[in-house]
Formats: sequence, structure tokens, C-alpha cells
Amino acid sequence: MSLSRALYTALVAALVGLALAGCAQCDVAGGDGGGADGGGLGDDGGDCGGLSCDAIYVDGATGNDSNAGGRAAPMKTITAGILKAQAASPPRAVFLSTGIYPESVTLADGVSIYGGFSAASGWNRDPDYTTEIHGGTVAVTGTDLTTRTVIDGLRIRSADASGAGESSTAIWLANSDDVQIADCIIEPGNGGDGADGTIGATG
Repeated sequence: MSLSRALYTALVAALVGLALAGCAQCDVAGGDGGGADGGGLGDDGGDCGGLSCDAIYVDGATGNDSNAGGRAAPMKTITAGILKAQAASPPRAVFLSTGIYPESVTLADGVSIYGGFSAASGWNRDPDYTTEIHGGTVAVTGTDLTTRTVIDGLRIRSADASGAGESSTAIWLANSDDVQIADCIIEPGNGGDGADGTIGATG
């Protein structure tokens, strides 16, 4: 039978540790983690919560991926926001407005992602503004990240696995270092049922 969600909750720390495969300096921070620019969810350092406002803005409710990605013209999807942020020199951070983003996300080297903003409130940042990624069986993936990359202020959920023996992983990092996960809730889905055993020999 499949593992229960209660068992997954009990194993969240272990799953995160396994997901951070090959990370030399990966860090899973608690409530005081502020990210690369030192601005946690509770910080009050200006309009962008203590972070540099020179970022790509994403709002799933009102954005459009053909937009420039500024405050007044945000993009719609995290994926498009990451691509635009990666193309900047130097790469910018991505700021996500409150809401649910139904997509699997692939991280880019040096592109940090911050949730907890509200486009409707002038892009203020507050812990009451929840930002969620609802991805596939692997919700967030990062490979070969060698420059400081932050995931901050997000609730990350992976979908339940459907195939026999399949896993559900909220965050998968490989061959990466200097990655920080702060102020996040990480929720892997249920794993798939195990394969049926073989019929025993006749007695």
C-alpha cells in the first residue's frame, strides 16, 4: 500500500536531505533566513522587504509572459520569470506575488526566488501573503548551481506519484553548492504503491 501523508510529514527532513544530492554547501534555514540579500519575510527594509527591488516580478493572477517583468507589467509564470532573470547581467532575483503557481520549476544558476509579495498591495512583502508552487512529482529541480541561489518564502508541493514504486519529491538538487532554502514549507506528495509480490510456491 502507499505511504500515508502522515508518514511523509514525519520524513520531510529526511526527504529534503536526500533531495539535496551532491550539494557541497546547501543550507536549509529556518525563520531567520533572509536569503542572499539579507531580507527575510519579516524584515521591513523598504518596499521590497529589505531586498533589492531590481528584480523580475511575477503575478499569476494578472501577469503575462510577454510582459517586460517590471512591477507594472509582471510576468505570469515562474518559469518565464526565471528565464528573463537569467538573461540579465548580472542575473536578477524573481519576486512572486501571492497565489498558487501550478507548474514545475527548474532553477537557474544565481537566480533567487522570493515569495510573499502582493502585486495588489504595491508589491509589499508580508508573511501573510502565501505563495505556493504546486508542481509535478518533482516540483522544483536544480542542477549544477554554483552561484548563490536562494529559495525563500514559498510553500512547495509535489504531486502524488501514480506509478508503482514512483517517488514524489518537492525539491531535487544535484551537483550544486551555496543554495539556501529559507522560510519555506516543503510538502512532498504520496509515493506510489509498491509492486505486487510474486506468488509463493505451492506447499
